[in-house]
Amino acid sequence: MDVADGGGVMGYAATFDREPDCYGDVIAPGAFADSLERWGKVGKPIPLLYGHNTQDPRYNIGAVTE
Repeated sequence: MDVADGGGVMGYAATFDREPDCYGDVIAPGAFADSLERWGKVGKPIPLLYGHNTQDPRYNIGAVTE
């Protein structure tokens, strides 16, 4: 993806086996394997949410492409 054209955001959804984040979370490798497999079977894109807000559709700002 070329984010230089203004049509995308590049980043990490999570990093593994690192120092705790600002909330104290440390994520183990493979932690998302089951849910990523389920998303793949459904065939829908994984939503990219602003601020983790799942209740307001306006906070769905896109989809994970990779």
